[in-house]
Amino acid sequence: SRSKMARVLISFSKLLKTKPMSMAIATTGFVSFIADYSGQKIEQMYSTPMDPKKRKRKLKQFVFQWDALRSLKYGVIGILLGPQLLLWHTALATHIAGKTFGAALKRLILDQCVFVPYSLCFIYCARSLMGHDNLLDAHTQNWLNEYFLPTYKGYFAFRPAIQMINLWVIPLPFRVVCTNWIEWETHSAVTYKAALRYGAENEQTPIDLPDTETTLDL
Repeated sequence: SRSKMARVLISFSKLLKTKPMSMAIATTGFVSFIADYSGQKIEQMYSTPMDPKKRKRKLKQFVFQWDALRSLKYGVIGILLGPQLLLWHTALATHIAGKTFGAALKRLILDQCVFVPYSLCFIYCARSLMGHDNLLDAHTQNWLNEYFLPTYKGYFAFRPAIQMINLWVIPLPFRVVCTNWIEWETHSAVTYKAALRYGAENEQTPIDLPDTETTLDL
């Protein structure tokens, strides 16, 4: 079993080095799909009304209703975002070369201040187009005005420290995969925090949470 796992990891590592674009597309699409699935579960579980006496979640009564189409849409968005993520990390490594802390910090600042807000907007706009929404309608403007900044701030709270390690220590061929994992964890944390907040504000009535976005940028 261990030898099989070792062979799988070796093969996976080889593919990351020899077929970076194909692997960026595949891994980002897959992780985006899984991240939305887990995000939906967190949204539904922790935005439900609270027990007014014990103030505990009624998790035993929770029944998950999966919107598979939404997850598929995020998977497609991940496929579209994967090549951009690879090109972005390649550009960072090329134009800000070096293994020093200072070089990694410069890469992190650019990543956090340029690619993260771009990827959040890209994901939302792509999802809106898939839903045949008008990008200039009230719903889109509402998201940009009310949910973009809180989500972006959440990414500042949870993401930079781990991404710094990725941009400093991890070799370039593995950075897209590591970024996808980091975005999954960040997305889960931001979604959990938002769900708790909305659940606390709506203790008597279940609510429909706005989707939190990820890149995954993944």
